[in-house]
Amino acid sequence: VVGFGQCKQLEYVNIPETATEIGAAAFAGAAITSIDIKNVKTIRHAAFRDCTKLKSIDLSNVTKLESTYRGNGTFLRCTALEDIGDISQMTEIGEYEFNGCTSLKLDTLNLPNLTKLGTRAFEKTPIRHIVNLGQITYIQDFGQMEKVEDVIIPGTLVTGGNIFNHMRISKHIIMLPTVPPSIGVYSFYNCQVPVIYVPDASLEAYRTATTWLTKASIIKPISEMPTE
Repeated sequence: VVGFGQCKQLEYVNIPETATEIGAAAFAGAAITSIDIKNVKTIRHAAFRDCTKLKSIDLSNVTKLESTYRGNGTFLRCTALEDIGDISQMTEIGEYEFNGCTSLKLDTLNLPNLTKLGTRAFEKTPIRHIVNLGQITYIQDFGQMEKVEDVIIPGTLVTGGNIFNHMRISKHIIMLPTVPPSIGVYSFYNCQVPVIYVPDASLEAYRTATTWLTKASIIKPISEMPTE
């Protein structure tokens, strides 16, 4: 499905059941308020970028959002978007995909099948809990996420960019990798977080690892986490 971008009078679209992919910038800037995408599995970059009236779309069957560079997120700046359905089946979420979706009613990121998470994919959204990021091995950065309470980083993470810069995390970060991931020197730039929990056996490794050592005073063993 392609070719409806900038259709300022287009309010509703019913995608045929035979369609499995929505192409790049297919509806970018259109006036649609809702859309039924049925059996679509893949949505390419900027497909709904700047659809500022779009309020709902069910992504329950979608496994891949394929934006590969900044400024071309699938739902970038969809400021009215509230409901996206269940996204737990997604395996790939690209760059800036939901960036600027300030009305999104998604409280918790639970993505057990995820293998790729792009830069600032959920920046400026009201997400509060990041509990499962699947099997990802790399994160560039989450971007400005200012309502987050807790973050769990999976044990598969090996490397990253400036992961936590500009984040506001009110409770804690839990790091599950037993080996401290190699991350960027600005990973904690302008980041607020009271405590970082790491595997007990890896406590000293985290406190002395490059970049992590800047937060050595707040790095604690998981065994000291309070029970709720």
